Amino acid sequence: GVPSPTPGGVGPGPPASPGVGSIFPSPGRPVGMSPSAPNVLRAGRRRKRPQAAVRTSSGWPRSRWGALVAGVTAFFFVAMAVSTPGDPRLAEVLFPVAAFLSIVTVALSWLWAVRMRPPASPGAPAAPATPDAIATTRLIVASALCEGPALFAIVAHLVTRDDRMLLPFGLSLVALVAHFPGELHWAQLSQVAGGRAAGRNPMIRG
Repeated sequence: GVPSPTPGGVGPGPPASPGVGSIFPSPGRPVGMSPSAPNVLRAGRRRKRPQAAVRTSSGWPRSRWGALVAGVTAFFFVAMAVSTPGDPRLAEVLFPVAAFLSIVTVALSWLWAVRMRPPASPGAPAAPATPDAIATTRLIVASALCEGPALFAIVAHLVTRDDRMLLPFGLSLVALVAHFPGELHWAQLSQVAGGRAAGRNPMIRG
């Protein structure tokens, strides 16, 4: 009943016991899990980790807005420094025009431009505009509406030397400065889902 030894005097070795890895798992690994499974799980967690939201910046629009304010302010100081004779008779015509332009354009800049829809480019594929692009367009249009009448009032003051022209100029300049693209105003100019603004402008009714 004793097995005969193999040639060379070496008998057959004991059979390997199955399931050793599953009976005695390494620390930190569940029973029956292969050694490479934890690495696969960690890779899956890394893939499923949500990416951080990209923070939009209004730095470039601020530079454009600042250039408009600087240009109007510089033109005003140059006009004040130049001593030229004016024609007071033209003031009776230019002052109502300057006042009308200032009031209408300031109202348009706050009631229409801040929530306008940028026109689509002809021939371009229909793609939704990004919130930053919409906000930048609205800011440029609103600022330009305030800048034009301010420059007109300065020219009218140069021609007439009538200090009443400073009233429409001051109104347009204050409205232009109020369009500073800070965090709150930039959020109001931006568009969110549904075509609505991200916030309400306190000067918009309805």
